[in-house]
Amino acid sequence: MLTIWYLIYKQRFYDYFCLIERIMKSILLLLATCFFLLSCKKSIQGANPYQNNGVITGVDPRLCPCAISCPCVCGTLIFHFTDTVYTANIPLDNPGIFNLSSNTQFPVYVRVNWQNTSRCGVTAIKITSFQTY
Repeated sequence: MLTIWYLIYKQRFYDYFCLIERIMKSILLLLATCFFLLSCKKSIQGANPYQNNGVITGVDPRLCPCAISCPCVCGTLIFHFTDTVYTANIPLDNPGIFNLSSNTQFPVYVRVNWQNTSRCGVTAIKITSFQTY
């Protein structure tokens, strides 16, 4: 008699753990699916394709001699970034890219892609592309 009760309880116990195991597998599969679906990075339309925002506040009227292969630090545009902690004026390696006319109203706000350039002991930036806004 004891053996029969033991076998009945053993079977119920086994069924109970099989049920728990199936539930745990289902929950794990559901969690894994949710993780993969929610972890996908969606591209945001209208995101800014430019590295930084900046402003051209005017033309530097100082005149100084410039070597041909070096970036000129005077007589060029006064430019600085507006969305970084570094807001000092930055020498531009290629200020002619902006093609500003003589009657341009300053300040001119721009979004820029740029590269660091360093020649002749002068650190400047080279504008690779820009957009005014």
